[in-house]
Amino acid sequence: LSMIPSGIAASFKPQTEVDIPGFAFSPGYKSTGLTLSANNKTLEKTEYDGRTSTAACRHGKLVGKYYFELFIEARPSGSEIGVGVGTWLHPLSLSIGIDNFSIGYLTDGRVVKSVSAVAFLDTYGVGDTVCVAVDCDSRTVRFRKNDGVWTDALNTPTLHPVMPMVHMS
Repeated sequence: LSMIPSGIAASFKPQTEVDIPGFAFSPGYKSTGLTLSANNKTLEKTEYDGRTSTAACRHGKLVGKYYFELFIEARPSGSEIGVGVGTWLHPLSLSIGIDNFSIGYLTDGRVVKSVSAVAFLDTYGVGDTVCVAVDCDSRTVRFRKNDGVWTDALNTPTLHPVMPMVHMS
């Protein structure tokens, strides 16, 4: 990452818990300005321009439970990363949690859905891991930082089917 000192970067961590085989970002469902590498498991925004860019995974889930982690590799001061889930209806130009089609944990510690903070956790940055547990059957999601305390199960009735998403701005 020394090649992108002013950029933002995050990557999926290998899982030992419930995982989606082949978990990766979708090259066809990302904003311009985002670069994928490492078999589409690493997402980079090499130019910090203040605009929101979003990427999602190619796997949407309708049933069952799954879990994913995103390791924060680089983040310039003043930038924001949001990690969460959403549907294909969430516009790539919007931050996660700004509409009814996504929910996300932001770097400032807010968990946001429909523009409102629905939970608060610790802030996160470089070297932290954001953890997300999704229960498609009960339509709930939980977040935590590193090995910290999980949020309560947050209802997500409009998020169906659901897929992992990340925004960078």
